[in-house]
Order: sequence, then structure tokens, then C-alpha cells
Amino acid sequence: LQAVRQNGSALEYASKELRGSCDHVLAAVKQNGLALMYASSALKDDYHIVLEAIRQNSGALSYASDRLKGDHTIVGNATMKEDGERLVDVFGALRFNNNKHNDGTTLLGPTNNHML
Repeated sequence: LQAVRQNGSALEYASKELRGSCDHVLAAVKQNGLALMYASSALKDDYHIVLEAIRQNSGALSYASDRLKGDHTIVGNATMKEDGERLVDVFGALRFNNNKHNDGTTLLGPTNNHML
């Protein structure tokens, strides 16, 4: 646990069991959000883990589950800096496929990219 607290990327060399440990992955992504890439699939779909990862590094969104890539709160957190400035580059992590969400809204797609 101490290793990933000091260097989140150390999760790459952790056992499969540790990559699936909420405590270890959370410590890793708090230090380096991109360490999410080494987490188990289940933890890439864990709301709290992904939120912490993108707060540390918005680029971690590219390693989140497809379900969380479509979550408005997750995407909103990934696209806002502390000063509220929009980050356009994070949308490269998303798939622009115009899939409809359960509430009928559409994630940014070719027809509404002008909103950025």
C-alpha cells in the first residue's frame, strides 16, 4: 500500500488481487489518476474510484468503464478545472457515438460538438 501511495504507477506491477483492492487502487489514483489503467475492470466501473482518478488527472477518464464515461457527473468533473475553465481535450477520451442515455439525452456527438 505504501508503494502506490508514493507512486501510483506502481500499481502496474501489483498482483491481480491488489489491482482489485479498493484500498490499493484508491491510494494509487489519488497519487496518479492515470494509475486507473492498471485497476481491475470492476474498479474501473467504481464511481468513487473513477471520480478520485479524474480529480487527480482528467485524462484518467479514458480508462473508466463505458458506463461511467457516459455519466454526466463524472464527465462534468473531468471537464472542469478548479477555476471552472472547460477542458476540451478530455472529450478525446470519450467515444462520440451518439448513444442515447436512459434519460434520453445524448453524449456529445457529431451533431452537437459546436457546444464545446
